[in-house]
Order: sequence, then structure tokens, then C-alpha cells
Amino acid sequence: MVQMAALFAVLVVGWHIPLPGLDLDNIPKRYSLLDSAPILFSIFALGLLPFFTVLAYVEVAKLAIPPLAKWQGSSIRNARRLAVIVFVLSLAVAAWHGFGILLAMIAGGIVRPDAIAFVPVGLATFIGSTALLIWLADDFGPPDLGGGFWPLMAMMAIAGFPEQFSVLANLFHVGQISERHLLVVVLSLVAGLALVAFANELLSRNVSAGGVAKTSILLWPSYLAGVVAGHAQVLLPSDLHDWPFVSVPFVEMAYVAIVTVLIPVFVFAYAGSFQPSKAKEPERWPLPVLLAVSAIQMALNVGTWLLPISLGIPPMASGGELLVIGTVMLALVAASAHTPPSRASRRR
Repeated sequence: MVQMAALFAVLVVGWHIPLPGLDLDNIPKRYSLLDSAPILFSIFALGLLPFFTVLAYVEVAKLAIPPLAKWQGSSIRNARRLAVIVFVLSLAVAAWHGFGILLAMIAGGIVRPDAIAFVPVGLATFIGSTALLIWLADDFGPPDLGGGFWPLMAMMAIAGFPEQFSVLANLFHVGQISERHLLVVVLSLVAGLALVAFANELLSRNVSAGGVAKTSILLWPSYLAGVVAGHAQVLLPSDLHDWPFVSVPFVEMAYVAIVTVLIPVFVFAYAGSFQPSKAKEPERWPLPVLLAVSAIQMALNVGTWLLPISLGIPPMASGGELLVIGTVMLALVAASAHTPPSRASRRR
């Protein structure tokens, strides 16, 4: 719990430190958790995006190329080599994305005229903040979650809730939504977290399944399916966005449909990658459990997209975010009942 408090403190402090060279008079001054605008101009503006992007592609590669996963798990030295590759690539992605953001800030006129070295200093800041988050993700957090990566993801998702509830409150005050809409939102979030708890219970009933294996099969499929679906959208007609009244809903529907179809594919891929190596060992997860976990993830993915559209409200959280938030909360509750280790096990 102390580690989680430290992670959250680092994020909050970083969100309130603006990039060097910005003209603070031309950006929002309200620095609070009810306003996400300052985060976009802070040293943590990139968040976990560079690290997450590289990790997602590495996860897809390990599932598509089983020898790569076996090579990583064959020795600590190989695991460290892959971790170094992920680290370097994440910093490169941070530099690439950060460069585009810095140029956009210059074009937007929010940089001080005397900030001559704004771009190189900003790049160094983004690269340094990304390196800090990677270190925190590797060396902090519950061991059953493989470190602090998923807790950081959960904290970043939760940090946006106050502003989203503030938007709902404003819509309620102006009469665009009713008390029934607010009740449906709250009940849907509770029901989603209950499904996440049920999925965790299903995967935890088999004692031979390690915590990291359970976390991977529960949290990664939704995100990896989203990565693949994003690339699959390039196959859609190039003039689709010019179609009136139909283009945006159709593109969104296609994306959600592709993600929903791919979720069970990744669930079973992860289940196969964690199956016991010896024939006499029992299977970790029987077919009904895998089907139930896949169905829960698919329902959360479709439900979190369909509910805001049907109610006419902004989305609160994606299915993947609900899975991460619920799983991290359960892991913290479980960890608080045991004596914590002196050092969290490194991410695998």
C-alpha cells in the first residue's frame, strides 16, 4: 500500500509540473484532478503510451512467435536483454511522439518567445519522464501483477473519473440527462467491476496458475485486440469518413466488432502459452473457464461502448480500463492481507 501511495504521489506531482518553456499565461491555470488539461502540458503528458505501445507489440510477437517467449523465459539473462530492448524502443517512441507534441505546442503559440531550446529540453523531459515511469513499473507494485505497470494504468484511468463525473453533473444541471441516467451509469460501473471480480475468481480457482499468468490472460487480450483492430481499419475504404451520417458510427462499429472477435483469440493464445510443459500436469484453465472469461471481456468491451451512445453521454471507461481497475483493486486487497516481500518481483 505504501508503494501504491508512492506511485500515485509521483503521478500527481508530475501532472502539476509544466514543461519548461511554456507560456503559463496561455494555458489553463486550474490545476486540479477535476481538470485534465494541465496533464496535457505536464512532464507526464505522454504517460505510459510509449512504454505501453512497445510492450503491446512485444506481447503480440511472443504470442505469434512462441520461440521468442521460450527464449525470454529460458534464462534471466535473456529476460534482461529483452527488457533492455523494450526500454530503448520505448524511449525512441517517447522521443518521436514528444517531438510531434512539442511542434504542436509551438504552432499553438503557448511557448515563451525566449524559450530558444524548447524542443531539445522538451525531448529530454519526455524521455526522462518515460524512463522514470518504466523504472517505477518494473520495481514497484504487487508481485502477482508483475510489478507496477498495471497499477499505473489503473491510476491514470481513475484520475480521469472526477472530471468525467463533473461533466455528467453539468449535463444533469442543464437538463440534458436525468437522475435515471446517472443511476444507470453508477449501476453499470458496479456491474462491470462485479464481472471483473467474477472473472478473477474463475481464473484463481486453479492453484497451479501463477498470478502473472492470470493477469496476462485477463488484461492483455482487450488491449492487444485494440492494437490489431486499429491496424485493420486501414483496410476500410479511404473515402469512408466522407460518407454523411454513417461514416463515424460505422467506423466505430467496425472497430468494436473487430476487437470483440479478437478478444477470445488472444485469451486462448495466452492460455496456450501458459499451459504446463509436462503431459501429466493438469491444465490450468478448462475450456468453460476460458469461454466465460472471453465472454466477460467481450461483454465489457461492447457494453462500455454501447451504453454512452444509448444514453447520449460521454464514455466513462473502456472495457480494458474496467478490467485493469478491478483487477488491481483485488490484487491490492489480497496483498494487504499478507506480509509484503522486501522487493516486488520484476515484470515478466
